[in-house]
Amino acid sequence: MEEKKKEQSFWTTLPGILTGCAAMITAIGGCVVIILSNPGLFFPATPTPILTPIPPTEQVTLVPSTNTPVIQIMPTTPAPFDTPTVTQVPPTLPPTPTSTPTIFVVFAKERWQPTGVQVRNGNIIQITYITGLWSVRTVYTPTHPKGLLPADDQVDDPECIFQMLRSDVGDNALIAKIGENGEPFNPFQNTRTGEGMLYLRLNDCDKYLDDNYGSVTIQIQLIR
Repeated sequence: MEEKKKEQSFWTTLPGILTGCAAMITAIGGCVVIILSNPGLFFPATPTPILTPIPPTEQVTLVPSTNTPVIQIMPTTPAPFDTPTVTQVPPTLPPTPTSTPTIFVVFAKERWQPTGVQVRNGNIIQITYITGLWSVRTVYTPTHPKGLLPADDQVDDPECIFQMLRSDVGDNALIAKIGENGEPFNPFQNTRTGEGMLYLRLNDCDKYLDDNYGSVTIQIQLIR
């Protein structure tokens, strides 16, 4: 017995399928047209930014971030130059006296006269002229005891021998010696070292002391 052929629906046939596809494509195309023509319908419109100009008189202060490290630059101290060492030389002190000053009068008519001052080794004899005049001849002008230069060693009497050459110490010079056998010297020009009594006199020969005149006063001081 032959089965009856079932009746097929139109949409299951090829023409129906093509018709349905065409209708779907048309619907989708219509939707795309609507969306493109009305963008704000499905997607919100992006607002346009409004630019507000800043007046030129306003100042913008930039506040630094607290997280930014602060770098502090310390000034570099230059190395000092080498300062030369200055050695201070202590001032030279005057010699220290070792005895009390002695005032003594020396007479022109006398030979070696002891002063009473004992000189020790290392002492310096300091003679200071105070006052008085004298001369080896009454016909000569009296002078101080420091000696007048230039002086002549010539004498009329060969037996008149001066204690020191007048060309060395000068005329009317005071001379000194240490001890009875000491070597004569001019205490105003130089000094001698030694030990003994200090003697003073006018430089003249012993033979003609009688025609001398005058006296001088001096101060004697011993210095280390």
